[in-house]
Amino acid sequence: MPRLTAQGRFADATEHLEHALELGRGMAELQRVNPALWGLAEVALPAGDPLRAVALTEEGAALSSEIDDAAYLFPFVLTGVRARLALHDADAAAEWLARCRVPIERRGIPGTLPALAHAQGVLELAAGRSNVARPLLQEAADAWTRRERLWEGVQALVDLARCAVRARRPGEAARFLTEAKRRAEDAGATLLAGLADAVRLDTDAGVRPARSRRASSSSPDSSPRGDQPRDRGAPRDRAEDGVGARGAHPRQARRQPPCRGRDLGGATRRARLGRATSCPARPPRRLRRRRPPGRGSARGPSGGTRRRARRRAGCRSGC
Repeated sequence: MPRLTAQGRFADATEHLEHALELGRGMAELQRVNPALWGLAEVALPAGDPLRAVALTEEGAALSSEIDDAAYLFPFVLTGVRARLALHDADAAAEWLARCRVPIERRGIPGTLPALAHAQGVLELAAGRSNVARPLLQEAADAWTRRERLWEGVQALVDLARCAVRARRPGEAARFLTEAKRRAEDAGATLLAGLADAVRLDTDAGVRPARSRRASSSSPDSSPRGDQPRDRGAPRDRAEDGVGARGAHPRQARRQPPCRGRDLGGATRRARLGRATSCPARPPRRLRRRRPPGRGSARGPSGGTRRRARRRAGCRSGC
């Protein structure tokens, strides 16, 4: 990758690459034409012209297919996928990768195979499948690092950071971005350093900051009425809680609490609030006398009752 492109000097890079392309076309040699086409495609993509990048990648692939080449085709793979994704055409990106995969896998050149894993990982990440994209991107990043390819290696680290952000792993994403920025700054590649700075650890890839339960429960929107929190001690509307409402379902009626609450005056809470309920207010407990067991039953008074009656009768007769 030319130093001018890595430094973000797109106008100067375009001028030099177009001159190199003109010289290469005059020689009619693939090894001189395709590198210039790829450089122009890489300039067009960050410059905001993905359509030109797609056209340049198609031209490079067509020239390579004439001689069944893979060595000068593999740089276009990742560039073509990113350009088609920039146009929001994931199907075209997948079809482009499938076309490029055939000659590259058939030739099996070790230095070209990481481009397939990298491009597939970018596709999976764009589809939201971060768990599938992560091993592919990690494989590509390790391969690019072993081969000392700065351009693809730094981009693989940035892609891994985006994958970690989508998986809600900000610490892991920060480590990837730190390493990517270190490599870019050591090489003077300000464009790659800018790619690392563009990743947001909290909002990138559709990740939203998580809200705590305490904050969500104390917010005004979490209250039933929205404008103010409900007073737990205040009476609720009968239509809201459904307790004692007319025409209530039998299950709802069985769930109604018994009318046993009392206040200081002895009246029940329902009577004090003036609610007409299906359950009548009971008298206070102090006015209710518990009936002794067995009294008034069909079997007559119990044994203890009969003994007390005989003692009372003997006392009257002896006095």
